[in-house]
Amino acid sequence: MADKFLSLLEMTKRNGTDAAVGLVEEVNTVAPELDSLSGRPISGITYTVKKRSVLPAGPAFRNANEGSDVISSSYEQVLGQCFFMDGQLQVDEAVISAGMAEGNSEADILADEAIGVLQTKMINLGDQFYRGTTANAKGFVGLKSLYDTSNCEVDATGSSGSATSAWLVWNDIQGVHWVFGNGSGISLGPWQRQQVTDANGKKLFAKVNNISGWIGLAFHHTRSVVRIKNLTTAKPLTDKLVAEALSKMPIFMRRSPGLKLFVNSQASLQLQNSRSTVSSSKTDSGILQFAPQPTESNNVPIVLTDSIPNNE
Repeated sequence: MADKFLSLLEMTKRNGTDAAVGLVEEVNTVAPELDSLSGRPISGITYTVKKRSVLPAGPAFRNANEGSDVISSSYEQVLGQCFFMDGQLQVDEAVISAGMAEGNSEADILADEAIGVLQTKMINLGDQFYRGTTANAKGFVGLKSLYDTSNCEVDATGSSGSATSAWLVWNDIQGVHWVFGNGSGISLGPWQRQQVTDANGKKLFAKVNNISGWIGLAFHHTRSVVRIKNLTTAKPLTDKLVAEALSKMPIFMRRSPGLKLFVNSQASLQLQNSRSTVSSSKTDSGILQFAPQPTESNNVPIVLTDSIPNNE
C-alpha cells in the first residue's frame, strides 16, 4: 500500500469550519478492545508463564501406621512475546503553513493527524484481537486460534457463510490481557522537521513522527474465552446461549468482575429482539415498548465493537 500523507486538499477541507463542530470524523469504526481490556507492562518484549497443568493426585486420608504416596503437581512453561506496532506520520511544512494562515495552530494540525493514525491502529488491533495472524502475519495470534474449540464453543447452528460470533472473555492477569513491552504502552514521540522524499524522488521538508509500541496478547488459562458462533437472524444470540457459554467456564471465572461479552451491532440487535417487550410505566394502560438495548446478559457486561464482522 502506498504512503498516504496529509495533503493540501485535506487541509482545505478542514479550513473555515465551525470551531464548535471541529473535525468531523466520517470514519466511525469502533474498536474498543484495547480500551476495554486491561494489560500489564513487562521489562522486555518476551515473557515466560509457568502453568500448573495437573494438580497432585492422591487420597486425602490414611490409616494409622500406614504411609501415603508422595505426590506433586505437573507444570509447563509458555513463552509469550510482544510485536512492534508502528504508524508513520509525515506532514508537509507547506501544508502546515497553509493551515496556520487559515487560523489553525500547528499543534492542532499535527494532533488531528496523529489522532487519525492512532484510530487506524486501534482498528487494526481490534481486528488482530480476533483474527490474529490471518489479519496480519507480523502480529500476535488472535482468539480464533487460541480458544479451545472442543470445550469452549457454543454453536448457534446458523448458516456459517453469513454468520457472526459473540466472544465471552475473562480479562485477568491469569486469563486474557494485553502485554506492553519495554515497560510502556503506545507512545507518540516529539515531532521533528526533516527532509523527506516524495513519490517521485523529489525532496521536501516535513514534520515527521511515529506512533509505536510493543504489544502482545496474553492467553494464559485455556478456558479464558468461549465463542458463540454461527449467529444469524434465524439463529440469533439469546440469553440462553450466553448462559450456555458461561457454563463452559470454571465457576471462579463466572464470579469474576473481569468477564466481558464482546458483540457487534448485529448480534446486539439479535439479543434485543429475543427479549420480551416491556411496559413503559405502570399507568400506560398496558402499552408495550420494544425491549431496551442490552447492556448485559446473565450479569456479564456487553462491549459493542465493529471489529467482529457480520459475515464470518
